[in-house]
Amino acid sequence: MSYNNARLISTTYTGNTTLPAERGREYLLIQPTDLALNIQLGSGTGTVAVAVGSYYEPYIAPSTEITITTTGSYVIVTNV
Repeated sequence: MSYNNARLISTTYTGNTTLPAERGREYLLIQPTDLALNIQLGSGTGTVAVAVGSYYEPYIAPSTEITITTTGSYVIVTNV
């Protein structure tokens, strides 16, 4: 898959956020800017911890609901 012509949207958030399920999501990057965060995909019980200085960029973007838990700020880049 090529993202050469993708229209990506970058948005900064602070605090907890839930992104709705989106079947058209082809790209996702989440990067904390000041505090670590946890990502939960769908209604599962597991989370992915992301430290400051790293990022979450899955090879295949999840189309399920995405819940981000933190008291800090972070940037989300996606195509939807």
